[in-house]
Amino acid sequence: MKKILAIGIIALLALGVGLGVVSGLTRNEVEPPQPLGIGIDGGDLSVIECIQGQDAVCTATATSGNTGEVGTSYQIIVDYYYDDRICVWGNNITFRLTGPDGTTDERVIHDSLGPDDGEIGELSVTWTPSSPGTYHWRIECSESSVCSSYDIGDIVIE
Repeated sequence: MKKILAIGIIALLALGVGLGVVSGLTRNEVEPPQPLGIGIDGGDLSVIECIQGQDAVCTATATSGNTGEVGTSYQIIVDYYYDDRICVWGNNITFRLTGPDGTTDERVIHDSLGPDDGEIGELSVTWTPSSPGTYHWRIECSESSVCSSYDIGDIVIE
């Protein structure tokens, strides 16, 4: 009987170790993905409702003055912020980043009546320059026909 109990305990310990390894692999699979290139702060976008006596104010501020090298991958990252103050509704809030090669990342939020639809997030595009020069990206935001704003960021590739 003691022999069977000892075998059972060893089997449970082995199973526990095995499950720990499997669960460890599962945890690793859900970790955030690694950046696809060297990160560049591409700027900030914001839409704030009911401020400065207006239904909404849109602001886009891109960064400039970055430098880089041919053949290196860069991930342009733009932060966005939507402050829903629930005073206007029924509009679409659009945040968009267009990279130097035309690749676009976009987030559209429908502002519904009732719950706070506010959101904070980021947009990104990855791009690898193949020749020297000055390259640009465009960031823009809008709330339907209430407001809109855009700016241009740049990077010099040597």
